[in-house]
Amino acid sequence: TFGADCPELTFFIAAPDASTALKASAVLGKLHRQASVVDLAAEWPHMVRDSEDALFVHGRKQVSGANHKDLLLFAHLAKQGVRDWVC
Repeated sequence: TFGADCPELTFFIAAPDASTALKASAVLGKLHRQASVVDLAAEWPHMVRDSEDALFVHGRKQVSGANHKDLLLFAHLAKQGVRDWVC
């Protein structure tokens, strides 16, 4: 990622639970000090959640929420009034 060159670095996840969201935030904060995590599932609890079983390398045993997450991250940015979201 080109995150080191960005003033802010935000990762959007759809965590299966609050504990996973906290772990993701802690890990990413150690990797990039300017990194933050937005758990879209906290705002939209009925969305398709991230799952290892939805990954291609795991044989896609579950439905991927990638498109769902893309749409909701734009809704989140719009609610926050973020206009410049690409570094």
